Formats: sequence, structure tokens, C-alpha cells
Amino acid sequence: MVHYYNEGLQSHPMHQHKFPQLIFAKDGIPLDNPYWADTVNIAPGEPYSVLLQLSDPGVWVWHCHILTHVERDEGMFGMVTAWNVEEA
Repeated sequence: MVHYYNEGLQSHPMHQHKFPQLIFAKDGIPLDNPYWADTVNIAPGEPYSVLLQLSDPGVWVWHCHILTHVERDEGMFGMVTAWNVEEA
């Protein structure tokens, strides 16, 4: 489970490689119709709760889809990380 909360002034479209995100709550309130999304746009002040099922082994990137928020000529930085999913 991941809880997003954007404390900044810009939107951040958060993208998880390989695994869709199940958006099940906003503002801590369960959604009547949870939905799957490849990318979740988190606007300023918005909280979302999502579920991920990291089922395929590998290293999978999770990042803001605004590339200037995660990369520059020197390499990756900022709003980017990765999951290392090992075989069970």
C-alpha cells in the first residue's frame, strides 16, 4: 500500500513501471468505484491511497512522469526510486 500526498505547488503524475496501481481512496475516504491506473496524477494538496501487487521479479522504476523532476544530464535524481522484486 502506498499513500501519496502532494505538499508542493506542482502536480506530479506518479508512474509505476510494470505494475498498475489500484486507486482505492482519496482524502482517506474509500472510493465507491476503485480503479486501476498506470499513472496517478497527484495535484497539490491531494492525498491518494493505492495498492500495488509487485508480483514479477526484477527491478522496477517508480517515478514522477515529468522527466525534469527525475533526470538530468548527470543522471537520475529527485522523485524516482525502484522496487527490487525477488522471486518467492
